[in-house]
Amino acid sequence: MKAKLLIMLLMSTSVLAQLPQKGDWLVGTDVASLNIPVLNQGIRRVSSADVALIGGKFMTKQLVIGTALPIEWQSIPVSQPYQRATTLAYGLVPFARFYLTNSRVRPYLSVGAGYLFTRYTGERKTSHNGVTYSGNVGLAYFFNRHVSLDAVADFTSQPYQAQNTFAEENDNQLNFHLRFQVILGK
Repeated sequence: MKAKLLIMLLMSTSVLAQLPQKGDWLVGTDVASLNIPVLNQGIRRVSSADVALIGGKFMTKQLVIGTALPIEWQSIPVSQPYQRATTLAYGLVPFARFYLTNSRVRPYLSVGAGYLFTRYTGERKTSHNGVTYSGNVGLAYFFNRHVSLDAVADFTSQPYQAQNTFAEENDNQLNFHLRFQVILGK
């Protein structure tokens, strides 16, 4: 019985030793994304492509502080039949991520706030720049101490002043990502 407990203890210690440690650096990118704009008129079908370059530092074994550099292109249907508007957005979004467990499969919560530059073309060329907020829930699978694959769902919002009015509007999106991340040792 004591031998079994000792073997189990050694195995659990070796699994935990393979997880990122305080001081490690995280570098990653999205490898697949699905974006669903949530507009005042409801959800609309869009074509999109985006990438987010992500970097951060493990402040503890469970807390990562970093920044993301999102770049997103979208083609959105407009009021005229067979016409579309395009959007290009890019920015800088610092974030904090907290892993909820210390296992190989690690769920996490993350929040971020940053600045996003957005340009629209279509019926009218417009742009708005401003603060963006995000919150997400993720599940990371660590193949080893240096590589993880994450499934992430996030909600982003960018409040802005509607053109030619004083009305406040929000550019809201529900996003799903598949992320590949590399952890670099101290």
